[in-house]
Amino acid sequence: MVYQATGRERWYVKTGIQNLRADVIGVRNVGNRFIDRIEIHAVEVKDEKRVTFRDLQQTYGYSTFAHRVSLATTAELAEEDKATASRMGIGLVRLIGRRAREVLSPGIMRPNEAEMLKLLNRLWIIRCSICNCFVFKWEFMDDLKGKSYHMFKRARQVDHMRDSTRKATPFAELDRNELETRYVIERYICRTCADQFGLLLRKQRSAERAMG
Repeated sequence: MVYQATGRERWYVKTGIQNLRADVIGVRNVGNRFIDRIEIHAVEVKDEKRVTFRDLQQTYGYSTFAHRVSLATTAELAEEDKATASRMGIGLVRLIGRRAREVLSPGIMRPNEAEMLKLLNRLWIIRCSICNCFVFKWEFMDDLKGKSYHMFKRARQVDHMRDSTRKATPFAELDRNELETRYVIERYICRTCADQFGLLLRKQRSAERAMG
């Protein structure tokens, strides 16, 4: 989305999910050549005279999906505020005019994986189910026929299903078509893995033909 502010265009993403609406969300890759690992930093921004415990609670709530959380505020930071934030693992940033000064560095949180992946998907970032690498979820124009990923849906098959509209139903009593439409989970495969598996399959078929 785009909106006009002070005569300039600014881009932002509205996550649309209540508990994911931090004011600022940063994403970076902290992995190396052996592993692909994402780190999310969520920041709550407050323009007020003093820091309240509710502000800290709201900021801490972002640890559901973020690895680091910080409160950026225009308020004077008392020693009690710093001590409370430190115990909760929250970072503190003091805003003075157009400057921002980090007063307390955030700790490392352990976000819920499902909530983290849901947020990343809102930011057009997905994780490949094969290589576990993270990929920007872009699509070419229709005439170019290209995507960075392949998405497929499958049913969640467990002994009992439960949703918001009815009681648990034994798996054996569910119709297959209903299972595949009502209890769906999405999976993604990056274009690189798809291409590599296609290449391996062609090599296998070629070897089988050569062996007669």
